[in-house]
Amino acid sequence: LAMGGRLVNVNKSRTPEARRKIERHVDLALQLLEGIELPRPVRLAVRHHHERLDGGGYPDGLAGSD
Repeated sequence: LAMGGRLVNVNKSRTPEARRKIERHVDLALQLLEGIELPRPVRLAVRHHHERLDGGGYPDGLAGSD
């Protein structure tokens, strides 16, 4: 919701600034969930749904069993 039409070209090449804006959706989603009682695993899933085993994901660059 917060990102709106900005995700239309999500698979096209983008500038580093545009990439940072798109990656902010994780923080925006967590802000939307503030005040809602959810189990910790749900919040972690929201935060880490773009992480990759090789550490190339975001927002935290987790790798392997991190």
